[in-house]
Amino acid sequence: MTADVAGSFDSKMQLTGILLEIPRLSDIQIVKGARSSPWTLPVIPMDQILSVYHVGDRTQRVRVHGIITYYQPGRLSCFRTAHGAFGFRLTRMSFAAWDEADAIGFPESRDHMLTLVDSEIQDNHIRRR
Repeated sequence: MTADVAGSFDSKMQLTGILLEIPRLSDIQIVKGARSSPWTLPVIPMDQILSVYHVGDRTQRVRVHGIITYYQPGRLSCFRTAHGAFGFRLTRMSFAAWDEADAIGFPESRDHMLTLVDSEIQDNHIRRR
C-alpha cells in the first residue's frame, strides 16, 4: 500500500498509536487473498462476542445475526439481535431498515456497550418488524 503516516495522540499529547492514511482505494494492492470469506464464519450470539477479544492486535472478526433497525448512511447502524440492540460503525453498506441481516466485524466494548468496529452488514432481504 501507499500511505502517509500520522500519529494518534491522547489528551496529554502523548503518542498512543500510528495511523496509515490511504487517500485512494487504488493505493492498496492485495498480494495474497484470504483463504475464506468472513461471511463463512459461524454466527455467534452478540452477548458472547468479547470471548474472542484480545488486548493486542490478535482479535478475530465475528459474525452475528439480527435485524437492522436504523442506519445513517456511511456512519452508523443499529442492529437488534436476540440479546438486545447494538451499534456498528460501518465501512460500507447497502441495506434497508427492518431487514434481517448478518454483520461481521471486530468486537469491542465502548462506553459500556458491546459493538462491532470496522464492520459490514450483509442484508438478507427478508423483511421483519
